[in-house]
Amino acid sequence: MRRRRLIALLGAGALAGCVGQLREGADGPTDSTTPGGTDDGTTTGTTTDGTTTGTTTDGTTTDEPPADDPVPVEQSRFEGEPCPAFVDDTTCYHALDTGVHETAYVVPGDEVLARPSDSTTFTLYNGGDESVGMNPFAWTVAKRVDDGWAYVAPHVVPQPYTHVEPGTRFTWQFGIGDADVEEDAMGSRARVEHLGPGVYAFAHAGALALFEVTGDTLALDAPDVAATERDGDVLTVRTAKAEGADSPETLVLERASPDSTPATLVTEQAIQSYALRNGLPYLTETDVSTVRVETDGVGMVQTILAAAYRDPTTENEAPPKAERVYDYAGTVFRATVED
Repeated sequence: MRRRRLIALLGAGALAGCVGQLREGADGPTDSTTPGGTDDGTTTGTTTDGTTTGTTTDGTTTDEPPADDPVPVEQSRFEGEPCPAFVDDTTCYHALDTGVHETAYVVPGDEVLARPSDSTTFTLYNGGDESVGMNPFAWTVAKRVDDGWAYVAPHVVPQPYTHVEPGTRFTWQFGIGDADVEEDAMGSRARVEHLGPGVYAFAHAGALALFEVTGDTLALDAPDVAATERDGDVLTVRTAKAEGADSPETLVLERASPDSTPATLVTEQAIQSYALRNGLPYLTETDVSTVRVETDGVGMVQTILAAAYRDPTTENEAPPKAERVYDYAGTVFRATVED
């Protein structure tokens, strides 16, 4: 098995970046420390890149983090399956030989999760001899579909920067549904609330691990509708959020010609939008041509819909909003937000 070295994982997994810093100095490592005293007379400090410095009582300085125990590759249930190329040189856990490798790779705690609620870990281990730069928030979860991979999450990503030193690791606590996952370090908590049955990839830049979700089908329902009103072929859906809003906004879903070339929207994408979740079922399950969803807050809907055009294994980009057409469960439609 060919071993490949990943020198820099610069975290390009976000569909939409969130400018602004998580904390002062979060845009990159600095020389500042926060000192604190200890009972044994040493002085310690934590830098913004997560390493610990210290001055011992004999005057020597220790500024290298201790090495972790190596994280070996074990036999994977996905062994023999293709490695999805999310970047030019992707390192897939299931494609590696068992043992410890001199590169950076992601190790799953469990390769099977049961919906609706479950958790596991994904550990980025740096087996190389150079520091790995990374953004812990820039992970990617994508679902394997018939014609490729569908980007699922995240959609907003803070922009801190840290390092994984040689021989050390960074572990994400990953949960689906309402599983209890804790943030042990900055960016170490990763959650996707709704994942249906299927095979998924958890990736950080060029390091990737597959996992499977089992259980009942994920359904797109309309859980928060206050009222509906039909006028010919137009159905107006008023959500509970619209009832309490000073200035409700409207998402318009209109059937489009099946001759168009739509992007396939999967349930794991659509369910992330409150407006889509409460409006799209009416378009797919009735004979109306247009559904108008009155709600509060539709700012993320176009970002979530754009994920339908994003396959992490290709370089395809979404067309302009006015040209986007989607296919959800055989229903082809356009989506616009009224000003």
